Amino acid sequence: MAGKARIACWVFSPDGVADEAGTPFCVVPSPLPCLMLHGNGEDHTSFASLVDEVSRTRTVIAPDSRAQGESTHGELPITYELMAEDALCVLSRLGVSQAHVLGFSDGGIEGLVMASGSPHRVRTLTCLGANLTPDGLIEPVRRAIAHEATLCSDTDAELARLMLEQPRLGHETLEAISCPVGVMAGEHDVVERGETETIAGGIGGSTLDVVADAGHDLPHEAPDRVLEVLERTMERDDPRPTAFRACDVPTDVSVVQVPATSVWAESLIGLYGELLDAAGDTGSDHDGWRRGAWPLATDIVDRVAQGHVWAAFGASDVEAGRPREGALPLGAMTLDHDPAIDEDIVGDPPSWDDLPPESVLMLHLLAVAPRARGRHVALALMAACVREARRQGSTRVRLNTNPENVAANDLYRRCGMRLARPVLVPYPGLTVTPWTGLYELDATRATF
Repeated sequence: MAGKARIACWVFSPDGVADEAGTPFCVVPSPLPCLMLHGNGEDHTSFASLVDEVSRTRTVIAPDSRAQGESTHGELPITYELMAEDALCVLSRLGVSQAHVLGFSDGGIEGLVMASGSPHRVRTLTCLGANLTPDGLIEPVRRAIAHEATLCSDTDAELARLMLEQPRLGHETLEAISCPVGVMAGEHDVVERGETETIAGGIGGSTLDVVADAGHDLPHEAPDRVLEVLERTMERDDPRPTAFRACDVPTDVSVVQVPATSVWAESLIGLYGELLDAAGDTGSDHDGWRRGAWPLATDIVDRVAQGHVWAAFGASDVEAGRPREGALPLGAMTLDHDPAIDEDIVGDPPSWDDLPPESVLMLHLLAVAPRARGRHVALALMAACVREARRQGSTRVRLNTNPENVAANDLYRRCGMRLARPVLVPYPGLTVTPWTGLYELDATRATF
């Protein structure tokens, strides 16, 4: 983690789930996991009764926040933004692209930061007893915290000061949140009622539940009510994706091997350039690509020259297995037998089987032009990849993608690919997580 902190995390899943390909670290991908973030000075056990109930049907991910429980402090000063970053890193380490978030008190503040700054990672947010500024706490509590800060050890004093000096969240934070949100507080909460109402009112479509006769500690005082609101909030957007079938592959898209010429190299450079233009020069949270870092034009030229690039076109733009001159590619991918990722891994090697190179077809740089979205071009590319693997006698298709790329991870799972344990692959120039997910498909059993 940032600043050399070590974040401890516990995973709770339904009975019978094993740590194996498809469910690494015992994380079940569907229904989406629930990430639970505890309050100041606590640890993950504060959610014990909720964990027991929620984990009957879905995975619960329960970290100890920085400098609390079994997690270490690290070298950086503690902020809510830093702890939110820790939580996102935990998801990436586990190979989780999206999760429902339940945050209590400090954890609720972290949830607001995550849902605002990384909306593609937070599917829903259930926020208990959160505040936007220190003034959102009732005045007697602020006095008590200030007194406590003078008596505590260094770390506990820092955690106390955190509540006196932070957060500093404005209306722009709330307005940036687009996922379903359930806001909760106790009737006698330490958070001012007006603060809770501001949070609920500032997030479009949020719900507000004030628990009668309850104080701040809702996970202990009213766990049944919290569970009810959590489940109701998750149900508002809880996707259960189905596997692709052969009939889902589009018939108006043809995928062919690109001729090894400079003309087609320029055409493919243009395709990847469209993606970078659509995301902005600094890349996007969804794919992590960045102009000048990845993908590189020189690399694309080399791949085309080696005959490793396949591209998707409208069916009418392909004749006798070749694209018509001047046809615009709708998408592209590279297929080869080079497990180049193995050379870049830091730490433990991939957990998948050690197979000879000719048995594994590696898929790289799958991309779909923004103008072609909605035409299932990515599925057409995946189907072509499987056909080519079978033609070459390869039994496995493998690839890697970063856990922050929600669309890609959803595509690969729906294609029947199994996620192995993510590995650490830092890539200079990219701002996404250094953890990368390893996917594998048995090409002999693919059904699409």
